[in-house]
Amino acid sequence: MLCPEVWSFSAPENIINVKEGVLDGNVEKTLFEKRFFNEMVSIILPEFNELPKEIASLIESSDYYIVKDLKVSELVSKGFIEAFVKRGKLTAVSANITNNLDDSLVITPVGDLVLTVCRDIYECLGVQGTPILTSKKTKDFYTIHLKLNDISSVTYSNILKRVKDGFSKEVLQNIDLKLFWEPPNNSVCPSSIAKYFTDLGYEVEQHEIDVKLSLNKHFRAPKMDKASIHEIVEYVGLSLLECEIEDLDENLVSYVPEIELGDQKDTVICHCKGLFTTTFLENILEILGQICKTKWASFNVSGFQHIPKGESLGLKNRGDDDFMVILYPENRYMVFKSSGNNKMSK
Repeated sequence: MLCPEVWSFSAPENIINVKEGVLDGNVEKTLFEKRFFNEMVSIILPEFNELPKEIASLIESSDYYIVKDLKVSELVSKGFIEAFVKRGKLTAVSANITNNLDDSLVITPVGDLVLTVCRDIYECLGVQGTPILTSKKTKDFYTIHLKLNDISSVTYSNILKRVKDGFSKEVLQNIDLKLFWEPPNNSVCPSSIAKYFTDLGYEVEQHEIDVKLSLNKHFRAPKMDKASIHEIVEYVGLSLLECEIEDLDENLVSYVPEIELGDQKDTVICHCKGLFTTTFLENILEILGQICKTKWASFNVSGFQHIPKGESLGLKNRGDDDFMVILYPENRYMVFKSSGNNKMSK
């Protein structure tokens, strides 16, 4: 057998997207329009010794719930759809997914339920879905996409019954579901959804956002230049990871940023892990925009690793849910996103 010339293989291509502009009150809504499932938010704030109270208050009010050992059929019951899908905004994602072989489920704030299962389970459910092509020859996984707002209507009552019967089959395992519900108005408590599942006999856990704060006394805000965005993102990323990038021992490999940097400032770095909705991201951007009219700031958003990709979820490529937003004086912003390609093996 001949050994392939692996050194002649071309490197995988990444899709780079850079957007810049001025915050005008409308950008906050469009920038995160389909960023439904966000697991980590990291913020860098130069010239601050502690996290601003507006951001701290927002984080404290962003508790989410995990429903343990939930039957998937509960999510397509008419009562649940009427109470929490048609009213308010529900964001839900499977918890404790460890690899791409596990079943996964998400619900978007606009009422789309997307269930991903392996072929053997899919063939037992009796519900229409579409294959996920993991290669050009095999169809190992299938996605079932339901528009809950539509199928709960009287016109589609037979379809809803068939879906619920399929989702009730024992071959479909129970899941732990991480969720956040935004009520339609202030008179309704967000914990109503937790009470709903508790009354059905499920164990429901309330989780606070996991926050890690640190103070960096050596950070130097880079001068913004679209032509140097790759180097800027690399420098900011190393700072978020709290890497030692200056004054290293001569025997160690050092990193010298090839960009123009400002003076050293005390800098707050905040890492948050939990479940963050599009509304949370919009609020963070609005708060930072008010704080940083004359300052530099950055926040990085990372999505859940095993969320299925698809048009309805706003994720066309692997990595679409990871991006960095940098704010700088005069209310300007720059967004950097690097996505993988969707090329399949033969």
